[in-house]
Amino acid sequence: MNAVERDPVTRRQALDLDGFRVERVQIRGGIFPSNRARQLRIIATLGAGWELRVDKGRRLRYDHGELVLLPPWLQRRSYFPESGDNLLITVEASLVERMAREIGLTEAESALPFQKLTDPTVYGLIGALAEEFAPNGRRGRMYSEALGKAVLGHILRGRLTAREQHGNGGGLSPRRLQLAQQYVEQHLDERLAVEDIAAVTGLSTFHFTRVFKQATGKTPHQYVLERRIAVAQMSVGHTTRPLNEISAELGFRNPSHFSAVFMEHTGMTPSEYRRRANAQQL
Repeated sequence: MNAVERDPVTRRQALDLDGFRVERVQIRGGIFPSNRARQLRIIATLGAGWELRVDKGRRLRYDHGELVLLPPWLQRRSYFPESGDNLLITVEASLVERMAREIGLTEAESALPFQKLTDPTVYGLIGALAEEFAPNGRRGRMYSEALGKAVLGHILRGRLTAREQHGNGGGLSPRRLQLAQQYVEQHLDERLAVEDIAAVTGLSTFHFTRVFKQATGKTPHQYVLERRIAVAQMSVGHTTRPLNEISAELGFRNPSHFSAVFMEHTGMTPSEYRRRANAQQL
């Protein structure tokens, strides 16, 4: 399929606010040319899923109900198999800097990685913002601005909380921790060896393992499993995707292994978790 050269947006509802822009858009199906995001962007998939292509053709799938944060440096290409709605929040660097400075984060600590967003609070705030920008939504300026800043503030405070819980990083600089976290997020569907994660930080495997645990309170293996289960919880609870597909996407050996790890972390099997999530949404 050839890259689509025309504007991919077929319908747009937008509001420019203090330091950021919120848009609810319908994007036509197609492959869109490679480009680099110039500003931080948060995307909520409200309709059909889409595919993000990064790292020399690496493909990451985002389905209905999933959220992704795209940092300014990310080179990417997007593929939409069919038309679908998305909520876009585009944030100016000046707003990130102001909010980070207000809560005491350094520039390095406030540099947000490319990641799926799985925090329930962020998910709820984005949901409220999406309703405000629905076809019959009010798009109230003050309310939308409060929700958008709350989203960014909660994400940044998550980084502040991690710093406060684990001191100065125990020898692992904020930049190296960010590199390790970014690598994990981008390779959750693969076998993640500690040696490979350590390599992106420039540290030996032994030293990286020690300082990573000092910085996060977890071994690299524990951290990877927690991130996989956090992403799985959102996919299991908020999408209708087959469980074996979610299991494979997140790098588990087989569905049985996925179910056992999911049970260990949540106290429920994936099927039980989905039934409970669906019941709560009725």
